[in-house]
Amino acid sequence: MHQTKWVVVYVCTFRDMRSPVAQNSHGNRDMSETALLFSMAETSRRTGVSTATLRKWAARYDIDASQRSPGGHRLYTEADLERLQRVSELKARGWNLADLAAMPADDLRRMSPLQSSDDIPGRICFCGPRVVKDFAPWFAERASALDEADISLATGVLVWEVGSLSDQHVSRVQRLVQSGVPVLLVYHYALNRRLQQLEAVGVVTQAGPLDWAALMRWLLEQTPDSRFSDSELRSFTLQDNALPCSCPQHLAELLLKLRDFAAYCQQCSLDSPAQADLHQRLYHWTQAAQRPLETGLDAVLEHEKP
Repeated sequence: MHQTKWVVVYVCTFRDMRSPVAQNSHGNRDMSETALLFSMAETSRRTGVSTATLRKWAARYDIDASQRSPGGHRLYTEADLERLQRVSELKARGWNLADLAAMPADDLRRMSPLQSSDDIPGRICFCGPRVVKDFAPWFAERASALDEADISLATGVLVWEVGSLSDQHVSRVQRLVQSGVPVLLVYHYALNRRLQQLEAVGVVTQAGPLDWAALMRWLLEQTPDSRFSDSELRSFTLQDNALPCSCPQHLAELLLKLRDFAAYCQQCSLDSPAQADLHQRLYHWTQAAQRPLETGLDAVLEHEKP
């Protein structure tokens, strides 16, 4: 009489596997016990990137899983999935994969998604058939498409593409800048004299066609990174901050008020279209006013160092 043997097999998905049994891409064990790991198939399902594309990106651009199973299979972390999703999104918008592969995670996050990023100005106007078609739709309700005849109505920031840059274009752009509207001027033909006139008043000029990398660099420059976080500024306003001079306290209070007012202006420009022009000018003037104060605060702190 033969005895029947039952074998119980526990099937574990890669998602259930914890990193103590996984290795990173360099062959070292990762001893974190909380990170979720995903198989290539599950990663493909979650990101929309095919498994064939995942292998190609890994081989050509080093956009790869950061973990390996004991058997050598790719295991993707949640951070890997986020990176893949952002790379895929930006690639669809015309970015070069080699450039995306070299970007740190923070830069990818700032670039995408565009319409919800707090780093991008509130209102973005586009003028010119190509920039309206290629870029405006990605910014949803935050974008406005203008005809050249209505260019004086631009608020927020303006991306204007022209064929041949004329003296009339130069004059109109100069008036916009004087009213507080930053302008990115894309041209296909221009005399150096006219480009120099625009650059003298702070206009960024770009030979066309415009690409996503140039557009995003310019947009992010309109709201540059602050030297001090809000929490740092609040610490300077405390009476017991141990600094012998009260200048940091006063400068920090001014900067916090300016930041609050800038946020208020930006929200008003979105909530009240009839007053958007005024509020966007106030927003950009307020942003500009912060920079010398931050420089002053930096200088005072350096002077007060023991």
